[in-house]
Amino acid sequence: MENIQNYETETEIEIDLLELLSVLLHRWKMLLLGLIAGAVLAGGFVYIQAPVYESQAQIFVLSETTSITSLADVQIGSTLSTDFVEIAMSRPIYDTVIEIVEEEYGYTLTREDIQDMVTVEAKTDTRILLFTATNEDPLLAYAVADAMKDVTAEQIAAIMKSDLPTTVEDAEIATEPNSKGLIKYAAVGALIGLVIMALIFIIPYLTNDRINTKEDVERYLEEGVLAVIPIDKNIAEHKKSRKRKSKD
Repeated sequence: MENIQNYETETEIEIDLLELLSVLLHRWKMLLLGLIAGAVLAGGFVYIQAPVYESQAQIFVLSETTSITSLADVQIGSTLSTDFVEIAMSRPIYDTVIEIVEEEYGYTLTREDIQDMVTVEAKTDTRILLFTATNEDPLLAYAVADAMKDVTAEQIAAIMKSDLPTTVEDAEIATEPNSKGLIKYAAVGALIGLVIMALIFIIPYLTNDRINTKEDVERYLEEGVLAVIPIDKNIAEHKKSRKRKSKD
């Protein structure tokens, strides 16, 4: 009893990783089922949602009149690119884009709509700004991405007192919905399903403090086992059947 009490008062919990791995391997079919179920549920949820279309545009923030002698300015491109992203996400840009989209395409938007639709990022180690607009309406996604590109270029030129940045890629109207979300969410769902199913078996294993085997006796009581009495399954089943008959 003293050994058991000492064991219970220990703060460090010893976990047999090989035994835990063995528990999971014996349940590999259930783990596979959890993985597939998670992927199907997550992918199905995304699939039934309205299709989302994506339109992208790019500008190169370097004046067309830049000479070879001034190319040293490109070295500070990474730092300036962060500034350009902030400029592109400013309220004056949003307001101008809202006006252009409403006048040319008839869509009425708010700043919050633009923020939800558009992402602006600077490509690593470059002075290229990438504008990505996503929406259920492919024409609206195109209109916003194209307007963001043009208005941001004009604003950067005005602030930097330089020529307009060069357009690398114009926005286009997407003909097919964006499928990246389906794959991503299906992968995440599969991982979550696998983890949940694994926890279903891991938690009972970790919380089980019963002594079932001679190894448990040696581990918890720190004493050797003198003898092991095997259990005859046939006898156990016979006793169960007799109990059932007596109840009947």
